[in-house]
This record gives sequence, C-alpha cells and structure tokens, in this order.
Amino acid sequence: MANKNYVLAKCKEVAEELSDWKFVSRHFVNKRNKWLTIKVRPSFSFWPQGTKYVIRVCISITPLEKTVLNKIFESKRDFTFIRSPRDINEMALIENNLFAYDQTPEYDELTKKEMRRWITTAEKYFADNWDLTSEKTIFATAAKQPFKFSDKTGLALCGLAAAAGEFEFIKQHFYQYYNDPNTRKSESSHNFHALLPELKERWIKNGSIY
Repeated sequence: MANKNYVLAKCKEVAEELSDWKFVSRHFVNKRNKWLTIKVRPSFSFWPQGTKYVIRVCISITPLEKTVLNKIFESKRDFTFIRSPRDINEMALIENNLFAYDQTPEYDELTKKEMRRWITTAEKYFADNWDLTSEKTIFATAAKQPFKFSDKTGLALCGLAAAAGEFEFIKQHFYQYYNDPNTRKSESSHNFHALLPELKERWIKNGSIY
C-alpha cells in the first residue's frame, strides 16, 4: 500500500508541474477544448515487490461518448479510442516497468522523469500521427488504421463516422459486416444498428448528431 500511495503521489506531483495536464482518476488528462481530451492512462498493478505498469494513450470525444458510445456499449465510456504506442512502454527508464520500493531522492527523481516521459511521448505520438482539429479529421486518421467489428474499435469508429457525417463509410463497412449471415454479432452491434436511423435523421435535419 505504501508503494501504491507513493506512485500515485508522484503522478500528482508531475501533473502539477505541467500547465496543460491534470492527474484525475488515475489518468493524466489534457483537455484540448470543450469536446476533446487526450489522456495518458497508466494501468497499475500493485504487487508486493512494487508497482508494475503498462501505459496507453486515449482520445476522448466527450459528446460522442455521451450521445452514442455509452448507448452502444451500455456502460459509461471515458475514451473513444485507446492506443499503445510502442515507445511509451518499450523505452521505459524504470527496469521491467516496475516502480520498486526505493524512495531515495535519486529514485524519486527517476520516477518522475519516467512519468514525464509518458506525457512527452504521448504528445509526440498525437502530433505525429493524428490531426485533432475536428471530428472529421480525427475520423480521417482513425479510418486509415486497422479495425474490426469483433472488438469495440470498429463500432467506435462508425460512431465517429456518424458524428462526421460519413454515413457512406458506415454503409460500406458496418452494413456489409452486419448483413453477413456468417458473422456473429455482438449486442453492441445490434445497439448501433438500432440507433443508426435516429443518428442519420439528426444529421440530415441539423447537420449534427448531437
């Protein structure tokens, strides 16, 4: 427990150093504007020998999550897409990605340096790979990446396609999958299929699904 408290305290200290970031609910959070947030999401495992971690980064489009994704997945979702850039875990400064029971000043600074590295790596990843200007540009980036409907990524992508007005993409990809009698459909797929007419009607009427 002492190591858990130590690691979480260091996360808060690092976030306080950075004007654009906060540490909230065990996530480093950078709110870009009223609808978009990027997150660095450490997955901590608190072991007797220390705290093991795996780092993922997230794009969170809040209106999309509230209006579409929460309904599709029937649970509160706090991210739209989640990724694991290779460098963020493979280039760790901490041996074995494990914060040990060592609270010397030297290790304390190394711990915070590693956490700062998570954030700078995430910022570079988004700057180099994503256009976060609008839902349309985020969709254009995400649509180029591998996806499948047997997991949640494909459905989140189609939800974003609806928000961007890209219903032709949904017709081409989602309906082809959904109407195939040989593919097994998840409950989330059925939920999205049921929601689609309402989303399209809103888009036609208002130019927005929100």
